[in-house]
Amino acid sequence: MAKKIEIKVSQEIRVELMKEFPVCEKTIWNALKYETNGYTAESIRRRALELGATLMQEVNEEEGEK
Repeated sequence: MAKKIEIKVSQEIRVELMKEFPVCEKTIWNALKYETNGYTAESIRRRALELGATLMQEVNEEEGEK
């Protein structure tokens, strides 16, 4: 099973991202949840982290026990 990675952002950061990138809110959400890849998604993730977002990574308990 793969690790779950996502970027947690405040509503203020989400609004800022929507202003900076000419995309819909769903595109921002998909990029932050690592559902999409590509130049725009990478740019959104990088900018979110620059604005103070938090990178979250969930590790499976099974992996930790090995």
